[in-house]
Formats: sequence, structure tokens, C-alpha cells
Amino acid sequence: MNRPGKAVKRVLLVLVVLVVAVGVWAYVQASRTPGNYRPAVFRDDSQRTHSIDRFWDSADAFHNHAQNVVPFEWTIQAGHLNEYLALLDAIVSARPTGWSPGDLDRMLAKAGLSNPAVAFADGVVTLMVRSTDYDKILSVEVAIDDALQVRTVGTYVGRLRLPGAAGREALVKLKDAITRRTKKGDQNVLAKLILSIDEQPMRREWTVNGKDIRIESIRITPQGLTLAAVPIGRGKGVATTLPMGYPPGLIPEAP
Repeated sequence: MNRPGKAVKRVLLVLVVLVVAVGVWAYVQASRTPGNYRPAVFRDDSQRTHSIDRFWDSADAFHNHAQNVVPFEWTIQAGHLNEYLALLDAIVSARPTGWSPGDLDRMLAKAGLSNPAVAFADGVVTLMVRSTDYDKILSVEVAIDDALQVRTVGTYVGRLRLPGAAGREALVKLKDAITRRTKKGDQNVLAKLILSIDEQPMRREWTVNGKDIRIESIRITPQGLTLAAVPIGRGKGVATTLPMGYPPGLIPEAP
């Protein structure tokens, strides 16, 4: 007489155990650090100084090529971009940009974020940042199409991939945290890229030291992100390639 009741209890017990197991697995996955999360770490001040000097040398090289009449390509590796993100506060406060030491780091802290990093794969950029509110690594995989539209490919907490609706909700919350806690001029390049996801395409035309250039395409491979640019209204020439550099717009606007 009681067998059906016992069977139901066993099924419910198994379901409870499965739900708990899935919950534990999801928590463990969300707490794990992604394998491609490699924010820059500097051994000492001399290494930091070397990286800052390389940034300005590369920025100057980019600006010089932008003055010419020939198309050019600029490529950056993930490691170099991660150095830039780690040193952004020191870079912008070292020259008359309107920023003081510590300003940008405080803005990032206000948004509840720290230690940003990127990784490149074929056609995909992974933007990663540590949430100081939850002590988890938040990741957004994006692709950039021919129209320079940044579109979401996947969203993660730790190594846990979020399903479509949950991923979109997490991205909205991340954007909201950035916009609520920072002013537009306080946002660094990673924050601006996150805010551009699934929004309007990125602008193609820039003015560099008084010369206009147009971004023709952006290619992404494991070796780096390559930006192809052409001068506007200055004739034609033979294309050149820059092995490393920094494009316009990487320095945030002063407050």
C-alpha cells in the first residue's frame, strides 16, 4: 500500500540531490578563474617604467603614420593591451591630460571593478574584469563585424557560461554599474568597449594630430588585434604595417 509513496519519496530525494549537485557545480565553476584571464603583473618599478615608455613610443609611432598619405595597419597583442590597462592611471596622469594620480583607479573602484584584462581568439575578443562586489571574474566574449558593430558571443561568471537571457541580464547590470558609478569622461577604453556592446557601431573616422583617418577593418586572431586605417583626402600610397602601437581614443577624456 505504501510502495507508491516510497517511490515518490525516492524520486524526490534523487531530484533534490541532483539540484544540489548542479548548484554546487555551478558555484565551483563560477568561482574558478578563466584560463585566459592574465592581467598584467610587473616585477618591479623598472618593468613598469619600461612598459609606460613603450606605450608612448608606440603612440608616437601611430600618430606619425597617421600623418602620412599611405594606408597602414596597426597590431596589438593581448599582453601589451593588458599592460596598458594595468598602467592606464599612471600613463594618463604622467602628462598634462587633466588627470591626477589615482583618479582612474578610483573611478574603476567606484564601479565595483578591478584588474581588467583581455584575450584574443579567432574573431573574438574576451573582455574580463574582477567584480569586487562578488569576488568573481566577469567575462564577455564579443565579435566585431565589418560594420564595426560589437556583438555579444557569450557571457561568463568565472568559467560558468550563462544562458542567453541570464547573460544579457548580467551584461545589462554590468553596463548599469559602469554608467551609474562613473562619469562619461572617467571611463577607460575597456569600460567604453563594454558600453558599446550590442549598441551603435563604433565610429570609423578619427582625427589624429589634425589629420583625418578612416578605420577600414578590424581583424582578430590569437596573435593580436589588427586595425587597418587609411588617410582621408590625402591621396593614395603604398600600405605599411606597424608591428605595435596605440590608436586614438585610448586616453580618456579629462574630467
